Amino acid sequence: YDEAVWWGRSGAGRSVLGGIEIALWDLKGKALDTPVYQLLGGKVRDQIPLYASGGPTCWPMEENLRKVAFYAERGYRTTKLSTHFYEQSPPSATLPQGRVTEVHLPFARALEQMSCSFEMLRREFGSDMDFAIDGHQGGVPNPIPVSEAVQIADTLAPYRLRFYEEPLAYTDVEGYSELRVRSPVPIAGGESLSGLDQFHNLLVARGLDLIQPDLGFVGGLQETVRIVHHAEAYNVATAIHTGASVGPALAAAWHLAAASRSVEWLEHVVAAHSVQNDLLVDGLIVKDGFVAVPQGPGLGVRLNADLLKKYRFVSGSGERT
Repeated sequence: YDEAVWWGRSGAGRSVLGGIEIALWDLKGKALDTPVYQLLGGKVRDQIPLYASGGPTCWPMEENLRKVAFYAERGYRTTKLSTHFYEQSPPSATLPQGRVTEVHLPFARALEQMSCSFEMLRREFGSDMDFAIDGHQGGVPNPIPVSEAVQIADTLAPYRLRFYEEPLAYTDVEGYSELRVRSPVPIAGGESLSGLDQFHNLLVARGLDLIQPDLGFVGGLQETVRIVHHAEAYNVATAIHTGASVGPALAAAWHLAAASRSVEWLEHVVAAHSVQNDLLVDGLIVKDGFVAVPQGPGLGVRLNADLLKKYRFVSGSGERT
């Protein structure tokens, strides 16, 4: 970190360091034949609350009923949708899974459709399912202003959302502070912040009700522990972001949640379940909105030559704009 001060103070530099650091926790746990959460002070619970993360909100809106029913049937009791609507084109010879594209709506109609969508979901699922919303404004070229985020929060307040994630750009610290005061929905964020210093600015400004560090991005397990403890001083809980994590970073988040009372949520991306089943020794099995504490030594991640071949990196397959 010190040698790479010109490029490694955040982002990719800390992510690489975090990957190495998480691997060392795994090695130590395996060497001692004990789960990593024991190295963090021991478990403080036997089950961990988690929410289903399913990406964007569907279009047409009726598809959201099918999506949430899919999660409910698999034991989830909380799910996160988006402030944007996306539709999927039919499969074709060149695109067997179809293409997912955003449905662009005028702002007034977008507010109306968000309200209609959650009204429909509440009517179907009542109070048996909790919901959250994701603004996806942390890494976009033209993020929305505070005034629009306030209107979104006001529109969705009647549906009793647990949190509103990434409503603004992370560079807009003052905007987060203003929004947190004005929003009737708790404000969450932090998935693309790396290091304690970047979280510190938002915590001091009282800009968040809930922090969302991602262990695969933030700088590793120990750095996340420091961030969680720092947030506790501001009475701010943690919902660990897992996003694209399917192996070691997801497992590390699972162990940290087992060892920390202030981790209120563990995110789980349901679409990646088949990959997770290959990589995780303990199956991440959801029951009544909770997952049990992992039991295997280290992080409980398996990685062998066959899996490395099966999930080899394919050049050009990364995220594109």
